[in-house]
Amino acid sequence: MESPMLLLNAAILIATGAVYAYVGLVTWRRRVGGEAQLASDLFATFWLALAATTAAGALPRIMAYLGVADLALYATITHVNIFAICIALWGLLYYLLYLFTGKRGTLIPVSIFYVLFYAWLVYILAVRTPTGLEVDGWNVRLTYATEIQGPVITAFALLLILPPVLGAAGYARLFFKVDDPTQRYRIGLVSFTILAWFGTILLVFFLQVGSGVWWQIASRLIGLAAAYLIYAAYRPPAWVRTRWGIRRIDEPAGA
Repeated sequence: MESPMLLLNAAILIATGAVYAYVGLVTWRRRVGGEAQLASDLFATFWLALAATTAAGALPRIMAYLGVADLALYATITHVNIFAICIALWGLLYYLLYLFTGKRGTLIPVSIFYVLFYAWLVYILAVRTPTGLEVDGWNVRLTYATEIQGPVITAFALLLILPPVLGAAGYARLFFKVDDPTQRYRIGLVSFTILAWFGTILLVFFLQVGSGVWWQIASRLIGLAAAYLIYAAYRPPAWVRTRWGIRRIDEPAGA
């Protein structure tokens, strides 16, 4: 039986996933109508898929704590998590591009991109071949016969993180093109949150400081803060509504 820290990490992951799921369900229930409904639903899909992959991350920790050493099972969970991550990022990127362009035509190229990206990741995992498990007291990870380095790992990080960052940056440009306080508040908060969230992940990757326990904890806190801020973008707190006249997403413009 391994360290109880594995169970603590698993509990944090489940709790974080529950918060993401709540934001996703609230977003899913939002009815905006017309062509924008698909974008709204895919934004909800982002949160729900993110909730699934985050909560599912608890499973390997629990298995390791119980002494389960089935490499095929760990590898299967890894593949499922990668699929959920690709689904999440697909929904997020289309949502941001739709907000920026107002066109549904971006759905096909975004879909093709993430299908190819997922296929590439599956290929990389197949080439690497899992050989064992490594437990560091807080985390558990597969070890591989072949480690990926250099351009491949850099390409992976950029393809994973850069599209949402660029999408959020494009969406942020609309901040200067609208006059309505509610629209500016929502655009600014959503775009800034995504830029800060994914930008921090990219920075940590290139600085190569993401292996410590401190980052595992910090990344959970950053994710929770991002979920709250984006939730507040659409359902602002009462004091924000009162002070600046910001409307909730379900309030008409004249309210």
